[in-house]
Amino acid sequence: MTPLPVEVFWEILKYLKHDHKTLFSCLLTSRKLCEITVPILWNEPNLESPKLVRTLISGLGRKEVKTFIPQNQQKPIFNYAQYIKTVSSGLTAGINKLIQSEENFKSMYFYDVLYELIKMILHSSKGLKILEIDGNERRLNYRFKALITYALNKKNALVSLQLLNLSIDDIEEQKELVYALSNNTTLVSLNLSNNQFGRLAGTTLAPILLKNKTLTSLNFSNNRRELTIKGVEAFASALSENKTLRSLTLSNDSLTREGGIILANALFKNETLKSLDL
Repeated sequence: MTPLPVEVFWEILKYLKHDHKTLFSCLLTSRKLCEITVPILWNEPNLESPKLVRTLISGLGRKEVKTFIPQNQQKPIFNYAQYIKTVSSGLTAGINKLIQSEENFKSMYFYDVLYELIKMILHSSKGLKILEIDGNERRLNYRFKALITYALNKKNALVSLQLLNLSIDDIEEQKELVYALSNNTTLVSLNLSNNQFGRLAGTTLAPILLKNKTLTSLNFSNNRRELTIKGVEAFASALSENKTLRSLTLSNDSLTREGGIILANALFKNETLKSLDL
């Protein structure tokens, strides 16, 4: 009997991507099926699972992990990070669960683990499309800015970026991030909700609406700071000229009555927006 080509197995198994029980059985059937199944299982991993987070950590180099895992950690058989196309914000929960369940991990290592895992995935993944980072109310430091900038500049990369619960109120920090977002040519969805961008956020974010030609969805809700009139004017001016945005969320952004009128006039001029949440 002639063996089935690998492509046939792939076409069959990809329809079982949500049936993890069956796929795990395939891992143990043969080496060939194992090599086909692993990329499917790790395409959109449930990163809230501390077990999967532990597996990813085992793929880090000794230099990166010497402070927070045992030195006798066994290396994984596969480079699982290369198959990942979606990094969900659940990674934060997965790391926290791991810290709580294992003595080797301390809460002080949370950001080290988060940074090293995202760095590894960004450099290893052959087709990362969705990146979600939950900052857990911490400041966006220079290391994470470098990672996000790298992700935005990577060819054939992100279509969706979500940055939540970060403090980004420094104007220079905002400019670096906005520059990368403005010049990105692949991003379709951008979620910057629940952050602390500061009162001048409208001025800082306006270039994204003016320069980015692929973005169709922007969520900038729960900024937690009242936007200045100057910021609203800059944002409104950019919105009136934007030709690609279809969905905009600005709820709980503390708009004043005057700011609301300015924004309303801009919305009247915009011809592409289909969904608005204030």
